[in-house]
Order: sequence, then C-alpha cells, then structure tokens
Amino acid sequence: MLLNRTKAAVVTRRRKLGIPNHVSKIRHLWTAKQEELLGVLPDQEVADLLSRTVNGVKLRRRRLHIPAARADA
Repeated sequence: MLLNRTKAAVVTRRRKLGIPNHVSKIRHLWTAKQEELLGVLPDQEVADLLSRTVNGVKLRRRRLHIPAARADA
C-alpha cells in the first residue's frame, strides 16, 4: 500500500478522473481476418502482427482445432 489507500478508493478516483486502467482484464475479441492467420503463419509471427501474446495465439488456435503452421512453410 504505497499510497495508504484501498484498491476500491484508487479505482473510484481513477474513474472519476477519467484515467483508463491499462492492466484491464478485458479480452480483445478475435476478428475473422485475424483467425484466418492461425495455422498459416507461425504463432510467433501471428502474435507479432496482431500485438498479442504467443500464448494467446496458441490458445485460440487450439480452441479452434487448427494445427500449428509448419516451420518450413
């Protein structure tokens, strides 16, 4: 507690001042165009192109039952 304030007090004050929460747990939805890249490019490349984590890309690809792109493709 660096500021000696509760989490609720900080959240309330931030909202009142219009300061966004940059560590929000809101997940960004995948578009059809983004999903088309899954399995076509390596997960790392997809993650870099879409500003997502590699783990996020792998998880989405696996949930859609899409095999990983071949390394020599």
